[in-house]
Amino acid sequence: MTLDKRTGYWARRPDDDDHAPDVQGNNLLLGVRPFVRDTRNLLLLQPVTGDERRTDGADGAFLPSLAYALQRGIQMMFQVEEQEVAVELIGEEAEQRILFWEAAEGGTGVWPRLLDDAHALANVAAEALKVCHFDVRGGSDLAGDECSHACYDCLLSYRNQLDHPQFDRHIIRDYLLALSQGETLERTAERTYDEQYTWLEERRDKNSGLEGEFLALLHSTRRRLPDRAQYRPNPDVYGEADFYYDRHALPGACTFCDGPDHDEPQRKARDEVERGKLEECGYRVIVIRHSQDLEAQLNRYADVFGPGAK
Repeated sequence: MTLDKRTGYWARRPDDDDHAPDVQGNNLLLGVRPFVRDTRNLLLLQPVTGDERRTDGADGAFLPSLAYALQRGIQMMFQVEEQEVAVELIGEEAEQRILFWEAAEGGTGVWPRLLDDAHALANVAAEALKVCHFDVRGGSDLAGDECSHACYDCLLSYRNQLDHPQFDRHIIRDYLLALSQGETLERTAERTYDEQYTWLEERRDKNSGLEGEFLALLHSTRRRLPDRAQYRPNPDVYGEADFYYDRHALPGACTFCDGPDHDEPQRKARDEVERGKLEECGYRVIVIRHSQDLEAQLNRYADVFGPGAK
């Protein structure tokens, strides 16, 4: 796009046949690509059943139907509007997932309640069953002849009309029934906290004193330890994180401990390129620098490392 620097208005390119006379001269800035940054609370779901055909999107009905059924269940459970919690499918074939996000400005506070309450997701599934005209206990169809595959009282809405041909409430009934009887549990690591520290210490770069100091300070202040060490999160990106933090169903946080050798101009330039690629793939990049106070840097990223022992 072309921006007229003098007026601040978008302008036609100078080589357009019908360009306006006031866009001539050196006031044009060519090749401008506007973009917007935003922050939203996301929830990525990967449904798992014994029937892989139904979870990889191959039949074209299961995931879209489940996505909008759960959206309706969330709306009913937490009393939010359709436009406040948005949903769409991302990925392809076996990698297809359901992505929810809080579309309301400032968020709705749904996700913490959904994850912290062990029965919240089960209750959402129960609400989704009701919305889809099924009995919550036995799954019997309560719609009769009034709804075959989907209707505007269950899955259909103006916002998802392009997906209407794919919806089938019957194909998700058994999954919702099972989910309504489930319980949400936090996955715990196989190693204890001290065992995880020892495991990471054995695998860190022994030539990097900063990595050792970083780990030791995390451990002594009882902050969250990394999940992996010397980890390359994306095979298409050369950059290898010194330490890596998993995030639930999301690309994780790559932590780099930059000693004095990373101040060398060519090394610094390479770092910026590869870490930029990781950010483009959705990974969070955190750089711990030898020239800055280590405790202050950990406090700066307390959402990843934790607040530390008082």
